Formats: sequence, C-alpha cells, structure tokens
Amino acid sequence: MILSVSEAAKILQQGGIVAFPTETVYGLGADATNEQAINKVFQAKNRPKDNPLICHFYSIAQIQQFVPKIPHALNIIIQKLTPGPVSFLLPLLPNSPLLAATSGQPSVIVRIPNHPLALELIEKVNNPIAAPSANTSGRSSGTNPEMIEKDLGSVIDGIVDGGQSAVGLESTIVDCRSFFTNTADKPIITILRPGAIGRTELEGIIQKYHLSVHIIEPESPSSSITSNEVTTTPGAKYPHYSPQTPVYNWSAITKAHLSTPFVVFYVEEYKLSVESDLKNKFHQYSVSDGASEHLFKNIPFICLGSLDNIEEIARNLYKNLISLDQQNVAVSFFYPVVWPQSSLGKAIENRLSKVVRG
Repeated sequence: MILSVSEAAKILQQGGIVAFPTETVYGLGADATNEQAINKVFQAKNRPKDNPLICHFYSIAQIQQFVPKIPHALNIIIQKLTPGPVSFLLPLLPNSPLLAATSGQPSVIVRIPNHPLALELIEKVNNPIAAPSANTSGRSSGTNPEMIEKDLGSVIDGIVDGGQSAVGLESTIVDCRSFFTNTADKPIITILRPGAIGRTELEGIIQKYHLSVHIIEPESPSSSITSNEVTTTPGAKYPHYSPQTPVYNWSAITKAHLSTPFVVFYVEEYKLSVESDLKNKFHQYSVSDGASEHLFKNIPFICLGSLDNIEEIARNLYKNLISLDQQNVAVSFFYPVVWPQSSLGKAIENRLSKVVRG
C-alpha cells in the first residue's frame, strides 16, 4: 500500500512500520524510541536481534538530544557531510530510549538522509526513525517501491513512494567514538562500511578546516572488520546483499555449467573479454562449434553498466542482482572487474565481494 508522508507518520506514531525512501536505499522504519515497534522491524525482516539498526534524524540538533555534546571538530564534519549518504557511530547518553534500536549497545549509528520525503517524515514523527534497509535479511536492499512490495509487502504497513534511490548503496558507516574520549590526542575516524562518502571526502573536510583527525579504512573493500566492530556495524555479522540465485567468480565455470542455463554479469568495458573467454571455455572443454554457438546465443547476459558512469552501476546494482532471480537459472557468474578506487568504486566492490562466491 502506497502511503503519503502524513499517513506514514501517523502509522509510525502508533507503533507501525513503513518503508520510506532515502538517497541510499529504502529504509524499513519504526519509531526509534518504541521497543515494540522496533521488534516488528526485526520480525518483518527476519533479522537477528543482535544486528543494530541505524537511527535517522532530521537535524544535528535532534541527534544532540540522544548523545553527549558533539565535539567541535566532529560537529564540523557532520555539518559538511549531512544530509548525505554517511552514518556516524557515536556514544549514547545513559539509559537511552534508543537501546532497543541499538541491540543494547551503548552506542548508536546516526544519519541525516538527503531525501526530502525522509526528512519530512522524521520531522512529522518528531522522534528519530530506526531503519535498516527495506528487505528480508540476507537479500539485496530495496531501491524502489516495486522491489519492496514483492519482498515485504505482506508484512509491513505500507510504503512511501520516493521513486528510485539516487545512490543505490547503503550509507558509509564511520566510527567516531574516539572524539568523545579524554585520552584521544588525535581523534580517529574508522570507516566500518564503505559507501559513497569515503576517505577522499573526509580528508577534504579535515584539510580545509585544519582539523587534527586521523582516518583508518580497511586495506581493501573486501577486508574484514574486527570482532568489536562487528557488534556495532549493521550487516557485518551476517550475510547480506545477495540474490537467491548464487553468483560465482568467473573462474568457477566448469564443463557441466556449459550445458545448463546460467547468467553472466559483466560491465561494458569487459564485453569483448567476456565473449572471448567464454568461447575459449567452450573450446577448452571440446564443445562442438554448432553446440557452443547455440549455447552462447541463449546465455542471458546482464550488463551492470559502464565504468565511465559508476553512479549508474551503483544505483542499479541491487535491481540487477534481483533480476537474476527472474531468469530461472540455477547459477550465475561474474566477470572480474578492476573497479575505480573512488569512494563509490570501493563501495561497489565491497558489496559484490559479499555476493560473489568462490
């Protein structure tokens, strides 16, 4: 059921749960101060209770009601990056009403989404909205109302339609708790989950405003985070982002696969390499020319887009992955890509590293 912002706000105030748009992906929201509503989110998603939720706010002033006084340097960083696709891990005030949303952790992940409908909704509810991505746990995040209706339509109270998500990948998560400790001579920002905002954007602000801050990020987009970080980072402890149909590395194709239906994912710049390598595999396994030509013509190829426009790749990534489940095949293969080392390129690589097996 499609809801207006006013209708959705009333449902949230009465303890219901609704999907709503942000610039990253759609969120499945509940009043972050209502433990019973929070439990409904966990139940609707089949989400483990120890997997904390991001809390969405409409202003820094609203965030400040729930956390200790935000230090000056961090306040500058938050001001310059929000509203936007980045979330900040901060300490909670004692006995916080947000503890159900944080899975009992004494810290909270806060974010101000850059979407007018989301901001209007949060302000109308007049409480932060706790919202993980709008999808069944383990599946790809919903980036348009149609995806959410197919996945969660029967178990939620409605959807606020904001069209296709502009970014298409979940927000960056940065741990900023060291700003609040007295022993931090030079506070540290640790990137826990890559997204559209990364080291480059953070360093730009730090340098422009002459802030004494150190940044730590994983050595590679697929690197694991520490066990301590797992407990505070949504999605870190459990599989996520995956379609139901398994996706394997290109190198996993065997002779048996060549005679059964499968899907190939690739990016535009690698199209000729994909075709050449696939034909070589037919030859390697002694598939006759006539048979290989017939099989090749019947393979569904899904192009993720061009590296010249990785914004489009990110925006449509989950939609493309979910489309795989409509192909009626048992398996798919991803042709490896050298991704741009921009923040968004690293984020795409990170999400695919959790999808592609072997």
